[in-house]
Amino acid sequence: LIRSTLIKTTLIVLPPFIITVWAQYQLQFFSNDLDWAEYYGALLSSSKMNFNEGWRLLIAPLLHYNIKHLLSNTLLIAIATLIDEASVKSHTYFLKLLSDISRVYLWGAFIALMRVTWGVEAWSMGLSGAALALLSQQLCRVALSSQVSHPLQKIFLYLAPWGFVLIDIRDNVDIVSHILGVGLGTGWPTLFFYIRRKQKVM
Repeated sequence: LIRSTLIKTTLIVLPPFIITVWAQYQLQFFSNDLDWAEYYGALLSSSKMNFNEGWRLLIAPLLHYNIKHLLSNTLLIAIATLIDEASVKSHTYFLKLLSDISRVYLWGAFIALMRVTWGVEAWSMGLSGAALALLSQQLCRVALSSQVSHPLQKIFLYLAPWGFVLIDIRDNVDIVSHILGVGLGTGWPTLFFYIRRKQKVM
């Protein structure tokens, strides 16, 4: 279980790690952080985004402000992966591995797209939103499974990811991606759960 979690987490964060370390090394050649962030692919304010800047939707989730930023997201991904490995058994390991890795980056790109679509003017970078989406999704799946029966336990699992959002409010961090991540991570599994239950009743 631990070995599988470490392997999957490492494979997920390897591309962000390589990009972030390289970008951090190059930071010394820029006069300020904003020029550096813009050059290496940070998501710009919505008013500055256009079709030619679309590549940032894919790169911004990979770029992190510093190693501490990357490690905090790695921790969230590791926790989510551990929950997934403990609760979901799959005979097609490599197919599931590819699916899980792709899901994180798809979450990141989709959240970036939502920020632009909704006109968020704050710049953004990092996998925070995607990591919280993944964690919320796994906790939600556990809450909706037969493994958890007590209502208070279900409520706790649903509310736990919001604790990370509250921490970020205290630290004056842009939390739009975090709110979107938790909302999407809990919303999709819940919607599919009730759709499947309704189909079974019919």
